Amino acid sequence: MGKNNRQRRQEKNRRRDQRRSERPPEPGSARRPQPGPSRSQGPTGPGGFRFRRDEVPTELLVMMAVEAVTQGGGDVSRGEKLIAEVLARPDGRRSVAGVLAKLLEVLGGSGWEPRLVANIVRRRLTAAHVKVLGALEDASGITPTIEVLAVLSVLPPLPPLPATTRLDEAEAKILAKVRGLLAKAESTTFPEEAESLSAKAQELMARHAIDHALAATAEAPEVPGGRHLPVEDPYADAKAMLVGSVSRANRCRSVHSVDLALVTILGFESDLVAVELLFTSLLVQANRALLAAGRNDRWARQRGFRSSFLSAYAVRIGQRLEACTAAQIAVVDTDEGGRLLPVLAARDDAVEDAVNQMFGSTLVNRPARISDPRGWVAGHAAADLADLAVGPGLRATG
Repeated sequence: MGKNNRQRRQEKNRRRDQRRSERPPEPGSARRPQPGPSRSQGPTGPGGFRFRRDEVPTELLVMMAVEAVTQGGGDVSRGEKLIAEVLARPDGRRSVAGVLAKLLEVLGGSGWEPRLVANIVRRRLTAAHVKVLGALEDASGITPTIEVLAVLSVLPPLPPLPATTRLDEAEAKILAKVRGLLAKAESTTFPEEAESLSAKAQELMARHAIDHALAATAEAPEVPGGRHLPVEDPYADAKAMLVGSVSRANRCRSVHSVDLALVTILGFESDLVAVELLFTSLLVQANRALLAAGRNDRWARQRGFRSSFLSAYAVRIGQRLEACTAAQIAVVDTDEGGRLLPVLAARDDAVEDAVNQMFGSTLVNRPARISDPRGWVAGHAAADLADLAVGPGLRATG
């Protein structure tokens, strides 16, 4: 065969191979790997053949974009191109919203409440990304939504919380009254009024929890339950310490999951409600005291000062709460002829067993970090100003 004939034959074969690569294969047909796939070829699908890019379902394209963003150190430009393709499709907005809605539903079934999801998105991305969760149909939000999907798609399921006994109507009325008192204490600008309201709220919570423990033993045994509570940046470690202090004073246990930005609280239902209410109120009061400290002092606006302030506040509040609880228990136990302490000891053992079943017995307490002595002293003083009296003659001291 002459040289010219060989060249013509090679050119003919090249044109034939090019036509075959551009023609979509029939389903189920085998394809030989081609040396140079065209730009129109997409990902490998069922049967081993390739889709054309324009034949890839939009939802699959969304997941490919999410995977590219999740890889982090991978091909960032590929993720950007895939996002651009999603944006260019007429059903791109609807498909992104649908994928996110399905993922949120799955996360909800694995323990991720909406407030926990919002907190982890805020922590790992920005506050602006949290808005995506409530505006799924916003076309301008497709790119940040895919970034949110990349964060949520790698979240592990949370440990299932043990079932708990629901509070009855009478208990709900007491807790509604406590909420009202704490709300007034947080909003008033008069320290004396806040002191009186906080004292009354604490008295109601302490007495209610003890009465509930005695009644539950007499009627039907309870089992511990749980709460997942988000802890927000900044100063998440110090806020988790405050949760722990309030939990211990109310016969609960708390475990801080740092990477997931949440604290798990285990205890009996009446105690869990008291912890959540009191933590929320004390955090508001701590933030107000912290802002007041930094109003005329630039040093008090430094991150080290504020972190040390909140850590000291958490430690001191815990000491005072535990003193108040011990005083209230002593009075009631005397009135009940020594019946209360065995009841509370049994409930403490049940809570400890629940913690060990969920997390194991290798939990480690993280010590408070003191980076600014002035902040520590100021936080300790602010905690001393919080009135935690539980009734006449039972004011915490020391």
